[in-house]
Amino acid sequence: MTTEVAVLNKSGVALAADSVVTVTSRDNAKTYDTANKLFALSKFHPVGIMIYGSSEFMGFPWEVIIKTYRARLQSKSYPTVAAYAEAFWDYITHELCTFTEKDLYSNVYRILSNKIRAVLQHDAPQTALTIVISQLESSPTACNIEENTYREIINSVVEFIHNEMNISVNEDLREGLLHLGFLALERVDTLPDTSGIVFAGFGDREMFPVVVDYYVDSVIDNKLKYRENSRYQASRNHDAYVKGFAQNDMVFQFMEGVDQRYQGHMAARILEFAIRQMAALLDELWSGTESDKNEKQTELLAHIHHEYQSLLQDFANYRNTYFTSPILGTLNALPKDELANLAESLVNLTSLKRKVSRDLETVGGPIDVAVISKGDGFAWIKRKHYFDADLNKAFVQRYLYT
Repeated sequence: MTTEVAVLNKSGVALAADSVVTVTSRDNAKTYDTANKLFALSKFHPVGIMIYGSSEFMGFPWEVIIKTYRARLQSKSYPTVAAYAEAFWDYITHELCTFTEKDLYSNVYRILSNKIRAVLQHDAPQTALTIVISQLESSPTACNIEENTYREIINSVVEFIHNEMNISVNEDLREGLLHLGFLALERVDTLPDTSGIVFAGFGDREMFPVVVDYYVDSVIDNKLKYRENSRYQASRNHDAYVKGFAQNDMVFQFMEGVDQRYQGHMAARILEFAIRQMAALLDELWSGTESDKNEKQTELLAHIHHEYQSLLQDFANYRNTYFTSPILGTLNALPKDELANLAESLVNLTSLKRKVSRDLETVGGPIDVAVISKGDGFAWIKRKHYFDADLNKAFVQRYLYT
């Protein structure tokens, strides 16, 4: 896991990323604090890129992909940050990923295995299957695959897993798992090894900084499975912005004035309390028929849910008025070096929280910080190396001039 932060106003965008990478196995998890997650996407233009989640894409380290693409990009530029992203996706899809039949099977197995196992391990597999299919159907479609190409592969994955688990599968369940397989390959879903990619900076035609965040899964049927999560562009009227990626709990708490999990728990308990009290009062005071009582209960439930949504909106407005807006108002006037200080501090805050909690320290190590501005381009504020830069003058020359 990781924590990354983007802080921007009209003058530029600051990016900060920790260095911890978590390596998991069946029995344990280890962390190393040497990973690079923040890069200049171009040496000639003001665009940066951050990665979170999986550090690899279908066996390729993201660092290698990014630096290989950067060498190919050279001085070429694009009108928008989103266009830089699309060109990057096109490079991955058409020039990086060529697969053998074995690679294809491994990729399908990776995408399907956890979902199929979860269904088969459930006490009511058909019910679990219905829930998973419903979740997938609500996800955006990334590509439309050729069923004849993948039917045999999905069936072989299903058969391998249920044989390995020693669980029998009837024909109806098998057909359902086959349908699940097609959906999982076509839809963009959050898997344990999904990568998050953040593009930030300025396109040629953009006067104000832009941050665009994507989920990237894999290549299926020569189509890249990805989806845009969020996008923000400063403007003359909308400028300051703070966004945390991956483990963003402390960024949320800093900006909103409340812990995200506590807020969710409180909201759920308020709704439960309102429904419980309504049911108790109805049982105590109702004197009509049972059918009229049920009708009245349905009416009251609709009213409670409406008022509940109004209450949540009131809470959000309060947080915005007394916590978020004052911070953003100050950020509007911050110079570029202070943007960098804030981004680094928010990563440090998350790291400190992990250090003093009982959780695995999945955030920490040296923090890389960069600022991107229209005039000055991509500038490192803090950057770690796995080597002593003073002993590697040739590297510095190559980096700057190649």
